[in-house]
Amino acid sequence: MARNEEPKDPRAVATASVWGIACGVLGISIPLIAISHGSFGLGFLPLVGVIGAAVSTAAIWLSPHGKPTQQLPAHELDDIKDGLLDIHDHVSALERRLEDQELRLRISQANTDSVKDSPSNNVG
Repeated sequence: MARNEEPKDPRAVATASVWGIACGVLGISIPLIAISHGSFGLGFLPLVGVIGAAVSTAAIWLSPHGKPTQQLPAHELDDIKDGLLDIHDHVSALERRLEDQELRLRISQANTDSVKDSPSNNVG
């Protein structure tokens, strides 16, 4: 038999996950209590697990529903793409100008260093 593959409510999936973990906490905590005879505060562990799962479930179901995402019309997407291309062009031009200025700075520093190192300036 084929199962019906209907989309599930994400809240139901999250709730099932929370309570699955809570059952695991209970499954581990009960033997721990039996072994330790309730010392070390382990007697409260199952209660904390159930309360945590209950609070999580309430938070899941009381939270506002997420609205489905709406797609922008094609002309707006084209406008955004054009704007991004313009920004890319401006940034590329700025990067080229910065590289040119850095190169000029290196050349000027090399020229001043060579003038300082030349023997004609050394008066002795």
